[in-house]
Amino acid sequence: MQNDIDKVLALLREGTPKAAFKHARQIASRHPKHPVGHNLCGIAASAMTRYADSVEHFRKALKLAPDFHDARKNLAQSLLLLGRPELAIQQLDRLTTPLSGDGDLFYLLAQARLSGGDLTGATQAADRAIALQPERARNFNLRAVLRDRLGQQAAALDDYHEALRLNPADVE
Repeated sequence: MQNDIDKVLALLREGTPKAAFKHARQIASRHPKHPVGHNLCGIAASAMTRYADSVEHFRKALKLAPDFHDARKNLAQSLLLLGRPELAIQQLDRLTTPLSGDGDLFYLLAQARLSGGDLTGATQAADRAIALQPERARNFNLRAVLRDRLGQQAAALDDYHEALRLNPADVE
């Protein structure tokens, strides 16, 4: 199965999500009790901007494996893209614990809370993303946006400067 997974991932990297979806669907058919095929179908569907379809596949993956961390994050991201931040937050809250070490999870949670209008919660999640991944410019950039909206311009500028220091070529 690993060769099939690698093929789907290669097709996604090559920018051919339709072909990736076809191969992922074959994985799901050949391994109906394994969640990875549905997760890959969801990723490919999302790459084709078919977010409602991606949600369906991520939910199928989670039905097979409720603790499938990546599928839950992928589901939350698709829900965000569908304009459903409250549902995305519900999914992400199931993954966050005080001991969670996934900076990408907290970055996504900050985006979801921002989309839902919770600037304070979004800032707390961005703070955690920065604590876990201080080398990621996007974390500082997101927190700068949040701080600016909260009227904390000096702190926002500090974060923008840090984001630029980390990634001087970032046009954001």
